[in-house]
Amino acid sequence: MQQKAVWFMLGVLLGSLFFIAAELSNNISGLGQKNDVQVEMLDFQGHKVFLLYGTLEKPLTPVLISQKMKNIMELSKSRYKMYALPIETPSTKIVGYGVKISQDGSVEVNIQRVVADGIINITKIHENLKKWAKEPFQRLPDIKAERPIGTPHGYEVKAIKSDGTETLLAQDTSEPYWHNFGAVKDEVFYPPYGDIYAKAYYWGLWNDNDPNREYFMVAGDQYGTGAYYRSDPGYELKNEWGYSNYLPYRNYEGGIYHKWKLETSLLPNLEEVEPGTPLDGPATYQLSIGYGGVSLPLVVVVPSYGMYTAVDQSGARVKWGLNFDMYSNSGKYSFQTRVASVGSVSESALKDGRWHSIVETDYEVTFANPLHISDSGTAHVGWIWMIKVG
Repeated sequence: MQQKAVWFMLGVLLGSLFFIAAELSNNISGLGQKNDVQVEMLDFQGHKVFLLYGTLEKPLTPVLISQKMKNIMELSKSRYKMYALPIETPSTKIVGYGVKISQDGSVEVNIQRVVADGIINITKIHENLKKWAKEPFQRLPDIKAERPIGTPHGYEVKAIKSDGTETLLAQDTSEPYWHNFGAVKDEVFYPPYGDIYAKAYYWGLWNDNDPNREYFMVAGDQYGTGAYYRSDPGYELKNEWGYSNYLPYRNYEGGIYHKWKLETSLLPNLEEVEPGTPLDGPATYQLSIGYGGVSLPLVVVVPSYGMYTAVDQSGARVKWGLNFDMYSNSGKYSFQTRVASVGSVSESALKDGRWHSIVETDYEVTFANPLHISDSGTAHVGWIWMIKVG
């Protein structure tokens, strides 16, 4: 993206948020009446919140959430509009969805799921969603480049068209940086087996001097602490915290997925993956990721049996596989790890004024009985990052 587009977007974002609030005050009842879904708008200092509530009898669906979010986001006059679209996962129901919109246009999304036939206090889940809504918006600063990219000072990059004329592509160097679009959190309460949580931040590379490609990153924050994929097995929830509706199941195996090839018309590419090498045994290490000389620290925790990375370059997707020793601490107690990837799409295809699916993030964990492995349950969460430009 070019620098002038960055400043244009920021200016429009700052000037349009209160327009969103005013318009939604007039339209919120209409948004909430269709399909009997309750939509609540909350106004706090520094951010607005929109909450969607579902129940076991009338859960939220991806189609319904997409409809509501597009209605809400279309009221914004900002150039970049974005939200997270949950995917349906086996044996679970979506009972809560919340989005915070900050004054600069970045977002936070919170998705709440429950097991379809479990004994769950839906009212408590909705109360927790309201509590989250009141928390201050955690706006992450941009991550600046370690080194400039582009052409040396005084040089130009030109392309020759089919008619023989020249066109200027780039001139001089630029200082690229990752701009934070927002964060998404998805969780499912899955008694008697365990609970899982996933949270990731979404970044876009700005001022990169590439007129053809848009670069995006799914990762944490610049401190290496802001994103995680976490499982809480029934063993810990029952024995340590006394939750009676859980049984002593343990972490058995799992997988984290980043899928970039959702729309072939966007010409998506998988650019970078971290961690890029398999590790065996419990370990923690730090590395950097970032296209174009921009780095981001990443701390990765590996379960006792190990963690492996499988990359499908043609499919623009990656899987981080988790194998647990059920008798170890990582099998019996809360476990969390962090991963990251970078993808790119065609800039011209992205900026056609339509909603586009950029990347799907999925997380699943199987909890098993160490005495009978077949006695197991698998929990899933996942969503698609949606962006509209123009």
